[in-house]
Amino acid sequence: RLVTFWKERIRNARNTDTYKRVEKDKEDAKKFYRGEVFTADDTMNWEGDQVKANLFHRHVNFVIDAVFANNPRIKVLVRAKAEQDPNSWKQASAVEKHIKYVWEEEDIKAEVKRTMKDAYFCAISAAKIIFDAERELITTRWVAGQFIADPDAHGDLKRARWVAEHVQLPRYRIWQDETFDPTAREEIKNHLTGSGNEYDETANKSKDLEDLWYIYSKEGADPVTGNEKVKMKLLVYCENYDKWLLQTDDPTPYLDNDEFPYVLFNVDDLPGELVGISPWRIIESACKAFNWAASYHMSDMRKTASRPLGYDEQRLSDPMALVSRKHMVPIACKGDPKTVVSPLDMGAADKTIYDSV
Repeated sequence: RLVTFWKERIRNARNTDTYKRVEKDKEDAKKFYRGEVFTADDTMNWEGDQVKANLFHRHVNFVIDAVFANNPRIKVLVRAKAEQDPNSWKQASAVEKHIKYVWEEEDIKAEVKRTMKDAYFCAISAAKIIFDAERELITTRWVAGQFIADPDAHGDLKRARWVAEHVQLPRYRIWQDETFDPTAREEIKNHLTGSGNEYDETANKSKDLEDLWYIYSKEGADPVTGNEKVKMKLLVYCENYDKWLLQTDDPTPYLDNDEFPYVLFNVDDLPGELVGISPWRIIESACKAFNWAASYHMSDMRKTASRPLGYDEQRLSDPMALVSRKHMVPIACKGDPKTVVSPLDMGAADKTIYDSV
């Protein structure tokens, strides 16, 4: 019953305008990033070439690399009121060395880069704070799947009652994970729910995926009755399974009781708004204008390369005699293009537009 309740709760949240906008904007941005600049409406009245000389790919890579040019410089300073205390400077130095060590040891630079690029697509992205038990360090990871927050919080995680992260895993990874419920693992292994097909050991495991939702709730598993006296609870369920895979109290002991292990990165950071204007939308018109200009110049260069051939239609009795010159385009003229037939000078196309592409 509770799993069904949470499934419906997340489904309703995803149906809100905010999250629909995020999904649509992100999908459009991926197409634009790949060079699919023109839509059907753009090309409806255009008979020229469609040149995919998209500057967005270069723009994003340049901006992200520029931000991390110094890797970045990490500096921990002492508060003004404690500048006279020598112990404070020693503590600041120790913290600075520790942060630099974690930054390099956990390769946080790569994760933050992914988070920033994701923010360019839909103006918002998320990173998860996790504890690396092997190295005993607190680190962060980019959230690749969809991230859902309590709609009533309007993008402010401090006001949110719950958050959820969507994760896709191969089915064999689920039944090999010993942290999940043993009964649930066995049933998912045999795929006794959902489609009803038994798990095929010879199947391509990478395509045999299950959709999991990791829910962090300040209201416990049953927010309706409110019987649970917990600060934070981790709930995990599978879309094709009607029982919990995992229920854990206090899943983030390394954080405060009222903190979620997520950080939202909002490029346009509007107060009270979850999603602002996507940066790719801002330069979309400039990219399209460049592509239209490139299309025009491509057409112009084609005319120049084809060497149009003009002829006096009043003096040339058989224009088919020019068909053998396939590398030239015959153009009928009323008048004298020098005797009967003459190459026409259409001028040279300006190729400087491609110098920076």
